[in-house]
Amino acid sequence: MSSKKSNIEKYNNNDDDLNFIPLNIDSSLAPNSTKFPLQFNIDGISVTKTLGTISLGFPNLNINPGIVKITTELQSDYGLAMLSNCITLTPGTITMDIYEDGSENAIYIHWIDATTEDTKEASEIIKGRFEYFVRRLFN
Repeated sequence: MSSKKSNIEKYNNNDDDLNFIPLNIDSSLAPNSTKFPLQFNIDGISVTKTLGTISLGFPNLNINPGIVKITTELQSDYGLAMLSNCITLTPGTITMDIYEDGSENAIYIHWIDATTEDTKEASEIIKGRFEYFVRRLFN
């Protein structure tokens, strides 16, 4: 019998109501796990500033709302869900549908100020660097 105890055996005490079980996290993700929230907040602040400027000019709303299709190389369901959530949490965008077709996946986004109808250009503007971080975590 092995003298090593599992995480559950090592940290569970019958005396306490709460049990602490540490997670074994791959250290190769650590540098990216700190960069992602920073990038997400920077993008959120810049978009919020833009939306604030638009909403302050209420009588002359100079927006062009539209639904755009963006493409992604992500294949995993978790990766697609994470990217969709990041896009939805960015002010001015809402994920409407995820279209999966073999090697090509697309996400349909309602964009409050659609500056382009070109799929590649819209993909770069909307998903920005999110896809890089999501791919590192989930693919």
